[in-house]
Amino acid sequence: MLQYVIAMSTNSKTKSKIKKGVAIALMVLVIGAIGFVGYQVFLKPKPAPKPANEATKEKSDAQAVAIDKTADNNTKNSDQAASQQQASSAASSAKVTITYAGQNGTNLSVSAQVSGTTSGTCSLTATKGSATITKTAPVGYLVSYYICQGFDVPTSEFVQKGEWNVVVELVTASGSVKSETKKVNIQ
Repeated sequence: MLQYVIAMSTNSKTKSKIKKGVAIALMVLVIGAIGFVGYQVFLKPKPAPKPANEATKEKSDAQAVAIDKTADNNTKNSDQAASQQQASSAASSAKVTITYAGQNGTNLSVSAQVSGTTSGTCSLTATKGSATITKTAPVGYLVSYYICQGFDVPTSEFVQKGEWNVVVELVTASGSVKSETKKVNIQ
């Protein structure tokens, strides 16, 4: 009988160890699953959005081809009119907007957002009377939209202090477009 009691107590200790082992294994699996889901939702890098609306680009390309075919069937004067119309319609679809213009310490900082194109060159022009300062920057991608890649002009380049007019011009292969003029005070 003593052997049976010893066997039962050993068997119950073994069962207890097995239960603890299974419980620990389940906890490790649950923690691992929570960690995996957390990584997928919060930390896994998201794919970058497509730079431009491809449907709009394809439509613009199709319109350009149609304009070119129409121009080939007409006289030289109508060829010039069609190409001018194509350039102005493509340029008019592009837009540049100054989102910030102001003195930031010892720099004039100007930021501009671009829409309707994915490439080009931005030109900043600051004028006061006959004084003019011009800087250029490429169009670049930022998070989910396009921008002029920024202008930081040292205020030492501004020979006159006071109110200056700034405008950003976007130049693309199909034309150019200007932002509205902003006034900034250089001190």
